[in-house]
Amino acid sequence: MKSSYAFQTNDIQGRPLLSKSSLSDIVNDFKLKYHKSPKGNLQLVIERANNTAGSGSQAVYNTVNELVMDADYIADETTARLLADHWCKDGDDKSFWSVLHNVIEFETVDLRGVNFWNAGVFKPILGLELTDIIELHSDWDNIMKCYGESWAGKKFKITSITRKPWSLKIKAIEL
Repeated sequence: MKSSYAFQTNDIQGRPLLSKSSLSDIVNDFKLKYHKSPKGNLQLVIERANNTAGSGSQAVYNTVNELVMDADYIADETTARLLADHWCKDGDDKSFWSVLHNVIEFETVDLRGVNFWNAGVFKPILGLELTDIIELHSDWDNIMKCYGESWAGKKFKITSITRKPWSLKIKAIEL
């Protein structure tokens, strides 16, 4: 997965704010209802629980967050299982939604970015959009670490972007 932009230390005003995703966003007990009958009711159910004692999401975070999803247009079991596994996996296997993630927030210095000429192509940060993948350059390690770890290799998906007259305000979650 290639990043759309790697932010250098002089791309960002001050330091990025670092936090964790909300505990209320975790899904560690999941029920997917699918296969609509001719009468309109969903007939089949797949259940997942990330609940292995001591190492599952329910034990690690000491909380059970249930999500029940109606998948009206899914008729086959394979597709239903793939969707269920995306949200929550049985045992202590981690899915994206069963763990907390690092979240960064920052404001850029300008709308171009340090690397706006990349291999002869004009690619300013103004072109960044929701769901683009970004990273912080490992030079940030000299200023601050990501909860004690290097920034190298950490990729973030933009979840919020606000365009201001001279800068961007970005919020992103680690993948």
